[in-house]
This record gives sequence, C-alpha cells and structure tokens, in this order.
Amino acid sequence: MLTTTISYSVFRGAEREYVPIPAEDGLQPRSSPSIFESQTSALRAELGDHHTYDFLEASIPCPVAPEIRQLFANEYTNVKSIMATPQETGFAFYEENPESMLTALEQLDEYIEEEGPFDGVVGFCHGAGVAAEYIIHKFQQDPEGEQPFKCAILIGAGIPSNPAELKQGKIRQLKVETDGEIIRLPTAHIWGINDPVYDVCESVSKLCNSKTRAVFIHDGIHEVPNYNSKDGLAGAVKMIRRTVDRGLYQ
Repeated sequence: MLTTTISYSVFRGAEREYVPIPAEDGLQPRSSPSIFESQTSALRAELGDHHTYDFLEASIPCPVAPEIRQLFANEYTNVKSIMATPQETGFAFYEENPESMLTALEQLDEYIEEEGPFDGVVGFCHGAGVAAEYIIHKFQQDPEGEQPFKCAILIGAGIPSNPAELKQGKIRQLKVETDGEIIRLPTAHIWGINDPVYDVCESVSKLCNSKTRAVFIHDGIHEVPNYNSKDGLAGAVKMIRRTVDRGLYQ
C-alpha cells in the first residue's frame, strides 16, 4: 500500500513512507494549513485513500501579493475573515535573507531526520520552491549520496535560490543556463496557462532532469487543480501518479 504525506508535504509508499513537504506558499491567508488542505482535497480524493498527508506550517508573517490576494478572494468567500491587515496576511517559511533561508532548510532537515524517511514531497507556490531548494541543498552536500525523496510534486512552484551561496551570504536564483538540470529525481510540474507566474513555474521545471520530469499545464490560474476543472484535475492526477510510480517502482 502506498501511503503519502502532503502539505509543504511529504509522503510514504509501499514499504516506506511518502511524507509531503510543507506546502505553505507565503502568499496564502492566515489559515494556510487548513486552506492548503482544502485546496488539495480534490487531488487527494482522486489519488485514493491509500495515501496519507502531513501539512507543515509556515510561521513567518508576510504580505500577500495583490494578484494572489484576488485569486484567494475569488476562491474563498470568507477570505476576509481569515486575513489580518493588508500588510500581514500570510505566512512564509523564511524571510528574504540568507540566514533565515538556511534556517528553514535546517529545520526541514531536522523534521525529516526525526519523522522520516519519506518517499516524496508535494508543494504549492512558495512551498514548492522550498521543497526544490531543499532537494538541491541535500544534493550539494553529497552529490553521490541518497536523495531525500524518491519524487517531488511541484505545483505553481516558486524559483529556488542556490543553497551553497546562501552560506556565503548571497541570494541567487537558480537558472538552467548556468546551473543545469540540478534536480535529478523524478518530478511533476503543474501550473496554469493563466498563472501570473507562468514563466517562473516553467523555469523551475527546466532545473529538473528532462528524462524524469513530467509537465502538465491546466487551463486555470495560480491554483491547485480541483473539481472546477475536471480535465485539469484528471491531468494533474495522471501526472502525479506517473511521477510517484517512476520514483518508487522503476
């Protein structure tokens, strides 16, 4: 039986666990864990009840970008009741400085060390970027060592920074032109054709092994596919299953 854990979520499978990485994106309203759980409810239902999910929580207050705020306002009619002030409406995993970003990676490392091993990770937006950054961080520490996950599901992903340069006090976003396909494990990349950060999502996918990456572009916006678009949901589920099978069983 495949058990899966998702949120900036991790999950376990067949005789292992698949635990998802915290999928808080730093752009979600205050109740981001419950909202992310709601956002992924359709995906989780279609993937079946043989998966289990952990939802990890971001804790650093941050503002929500205007275009993202509008997306949530459209999706959640009670969004105003769960938002604070316009300047502090979401949570991120780190502040935009090298020390905070390294701390986030170290905290995730501790969590996985204590609760793992895990087979996979699922992230949305900022959470997906953190997941990618963590995978790269572990690869840089030991290029020949075992990878932290068997696969990764990155939805509307934010661009990761170079962990090695964070230690030098620098923040540099990774690019395939200079850094190559630095993520070697099987990945699924899911984003919307009308996503305001479409180019960012595409750039993240190109950082991953072209032989084991799968891309699905749905007809929506910056969102997790749901029952509002049956074709989008079906396509995302198919891509996730393919990636999990590729990571765990091939």
